[in-house]
Amino acid sequence: MAKREVVNLPGGGGNLPLSPGIKFGNLFYTSGQVGVDRESGTTPDCPAEQTRNCLKNLGKILDAAGLGFENVIKANVYLTDPAYFPKMNEAYVEFFPEDPPARTTAGTSGLARPEFKVEIELIAGFEE
Repeated sequence: MAKREVVNLPGGGGNLPLSPGIKFGNLFYTSGQVGVDRESGTTPDCPAEQTRNCLKNLGKILDAAGLGFENVIKANVYLTDPAYFPKMNEAYVEFFPEDPPARTTAGTSGLARPEFKVEIELIAGFEE
C-alpha cells in the first residue's frame, strides 16, 4: 500500500489543523488556498488578483513537494459568485497557458471568511 507523506511549507504553515499537501503514491493533493497575499497578509477585492494569489500560494506548496504547475492534473475552483468566472479564468490561464489540467469550477455560498471570493485546490502527479 502507498505511504502517506505530509509536505509542509518551509517555516511552517501556521496553527491550522490541516496539511498544506499530502503525497500518496504518485499523487499529490494540496489543501485549498485562498486569495491572501502571504507577504502582506492582505486580501485584494478583485477576483482576478485573488486567483493569482491562490495560485502563487499553491505554487509554493507544489515547489515544497518538488513539483510545478506542469505536474498538475486536476484543479478544483470555488467561487462565491458565478459572475467572478471571467476574471478568475483570465488570471488562471496565466499559470496554465498550455495543456491546462482538468478543472471543476463550482459556486459556493461562502468561504472561510467573507472577503474570500476564490479558493483553489490542486491534484498533481509525480512522474514515474
